[in-house]
Amino acid sequence: MQFTGLKDKNGKEIYEGDIIRCYGSYPLLVVHGKYGWEVEWTDIQGKMKEKVRCPITDDLALLEQLEVIGNIYETPELLK
Repeated sequence: MQFTGLKDKNGKEIYEGDIIRCYGSYPLLVVHGKYGWEVEWTDIQGKMKEKVRCPITDDLALLEQLEVIGNIYETPELLK
């Protein structure tokens, strides 16, 4: 797992493969993507499941809301 250079609201370092929550949202997976560090989730609309990604910024207001709640290796059930 590679360190993103970011920390969550509790000062915990955020790594690739971590599962985070932001503003009480559903769990988001931290991945390295086309545009740098991104979060990924499954958008469920009807019977379609679509993987969606968006970049993680170093915006302090956003970082103050991120919380690491697990990781893909030890707690993959958080993403279900």
